[in-house]
Amino acid sequence: MVSTQELDNLHDEKKFKEIYDTLHKLVEEENNEDPEMLWRYARANFDMAQELQQSDKTREPYIHNGRKWAEKAVEIDGGNGLCHKWMAILLSSEVCFHNYLYS
Repeated sequence: MVSTQELDNLHDEKKFKEIYDTLHKLVEEENNEDPEMLWRYARANFDMAQELQQSDKTREPYIHNGRKWAEKAVEIDGGNGLCHKWMAILLSSEVCFHNYLYS
C-alpha cells in the first residue's frame, strides 16, 4: 500500500492523475476507509477538476465525488482538521460550480 508521505510527495510534484488513479483503486475498489486516504482522495478529485476549464461539465463528477469522500472522512474522524478542510473546500466548489452553470 502507498504511504501518505509518498502521496504528499506526488502532490508536491503536481502528479495529480497518478494520485487520483492510486487512491481511486485504494478507496473505491479496495474499500479503504482510512480518513487520511479519504481526504487525500477528496483532494485528488478537486485537483482533477481544477485541471479542467471552468465551463467543462466533466468537472462536476470530480467535485461531487470529492465532496462525498471528504464527508465520509469527517464521519470517520471528526477530529481531523484536514478532513474538515477538504469538506469545506469541496462544498464551496460544489456551490460555485452550480452557480456558474446555472447563472
